[in-house]
Amino acid sequence: MTVTAPTRPGTGREAPFAARANDVWKVYGSGEAEVVALRGVSVELERGAFTASDSDAVTHVLRFGLLQLPFYFAGLVLVQWIAANSRYQVLLAAACLALATKILMNLLLIPHFGLAGIMAATAGMYAVSLAFQYFVVVRNHD
Repeated sequence: MTVTAPTRPGTGREAPFAARANDVWKVYGSGEAEVVALRGVSVELERGAFTASDSDAVTHVLRFGLLQLPFYFAGLVLVQWIAANSRYQVLLAAACLALATKILMNLLLIPHFGLAGIMAATAGMYAVSLAFQYFVVVRNHD
């Protein structure tokens, strides 16, 4: 799909929006395994609606999102190990702890950091879940 700066039909003048995508579809797989991810989605980006300060705000939020990555990927490895050893009770306990941690951290961080607080709370949730899984695995492995 190519998105270009639109013009008003018949005038050659710029439209009031910077970009438009109409009736976007995205399908993964084919046949029985076909999954429709998007169906008929249309988006218009209004000219002048996004400023440099908006970009700074998004960057600020994404910086907090980067905190999640090491905990998330390390957690994936531990979850695979725990599941391979049929320790499903540990996974259930970790999931419950993660949910409680996420709720608590959202309540504490969103009032102070706004959207960035959601990302920081998610990073904290992954860190707590990883620590719990690690200590359970190490304690029971010895």
